[in-house]
Amino acid sequence: LGGVEPGAYGQIQMLPAGSLMLSGKLSVMLAAGFEPALGDQWEIISQQADKLPAKIGGQFDEIQLPEPPKGRRYVLHQDDSGMRLVSTCLGDTNGDGLLDFFDVSLFVTQFSMSDPLSDINKDGSINFFDVSLFITAYLGGCS
Repeated sequence: LGGVEPGAYGQIQMLPAGSLMLSGKLSVMLAAGFEPALGDQWEIISQQADKLPAKIGGQFDEIQLPEPPKGRRYVLHQDDSGMRLVSTCLGDTNGDGLLDFFDVSLFVTQFSMSDPLSDINKDGSINFFDVSLFITAYLGGCS
C-alpha cells in the first residue's frame, strides 16, 4: 500500500458473473514512508458495479497485515462482492467508522471464542488486559 488512490496499491478486479475462491496467504505491506490515515480504505478485491455480480468463496489461510500506527487497527471486510481493508481506531471492532453497540458485541463475541482478533495488545494471550484496552480505546473515541 502506497496510498488510497487507484494505482497506489494492488487490487484484484473480478470478472463479471465469475467466481473467485480464496486460499493461501494474503500479505499486505506498506510502501516506504507511507503511513495510513484514520479512515483510509483499500478495495483489495472488487468487481465492476455495472456488470452481473461475481461471487467470492473461501477464505485466506493466513493474513499478514503491517503493524498499524499506535492506537489503530486494520479491519478486513469480506462479502460476496469484494474485500476491503480499513484503517480505524482500536475501539472500532467492525471497521465501520462508528463506535457503537455493534463494536462491543463483536468484541465480546470474538473474545468469548478466543479469536486472535480480540488480542488487542498483540501479546499472544487473550485475557483481561485485552478487555481493558478495548474498553479504554472504545471510551477514548476515534480521533
